Amino acid sequence: MLKQYIRPTVLVRNIMKKYGKDQFLIFTNSYEKCRTVKCYGGSPEMELAIRNELTAAGVSGYSIKRRPFTQWGGYTTTSFIVRIPRSEQA
Repeated sequence: MLKQYIRPTVLVRNIMKKYGKDQFLIFTNSYEKCRTVKCYGGSPEMELAIRNELTAAGVSGYSIKRRPFTQWGGYTTTSFIVRIPRSEQA
């Protein structure tokens, strides 16, 4: 399985970059039970590409959420968060 050679978080980050997200605006966070990859914005096409790539890599138990986020100055956008369980990390 691909996830044994490439971390799922790296797969997600690469797809986000492919869909125009700048590397410095993609955030990977580590928690006790999972890792998350987050960016702002995102499209249904990007979400589908992430789902397809993670499924093809054999990753299970992941989730994708979109949440409203108000930036400084009142500009509202959407945060796009991919949660991957620790058990799925290479």
